[in-house]
Amino acid sequence: MRAEAAYYLGVSLFHTLRYQEAVSYLSFSLSDEWSYYFESALFHHAVSHYFLKNYSEAISGFARYIHQYPGGELRPYAVFMLGKCSTAVGRNDDAKMYFNEIKLMYRDSDVYGDALDELSRY
Repeated sequence: MRAEAAYYLGVSLFHTLRYQEAVSYLSFSLSDEWSYYFESALFHHAVSHYFLKNYSEAISGFARYIHQYPGGELRPYAVFMLGKCSTAVGRNDDAKMYFNEIKLMYRDSDVYGDALDELSRY
């Protein structure tokens, strides 16, 4: 029950742009991997790290998301964010690979146009 409360508090803090505080609560909520909110907590946790410029933590979270939820509805976003994180740390070949995955596999996603924009920079 405490992990669930931490999830709701973490997401609330995330939505008020208080990412540092959100990370603490979302980290705690990740202790219950079998909970109904785990997928969302994992994604929000990774995005929070991205906004805090903790790119290695963000990459780890997004990679875990796509591994654990290969058919997850947030997968295109996680792949896109892996591309953004890779760009931020100078791994341009990895970034292009992720953006190309969006281009090839997720034409109907909201991040498709953004991935094409990112690819045009290379």
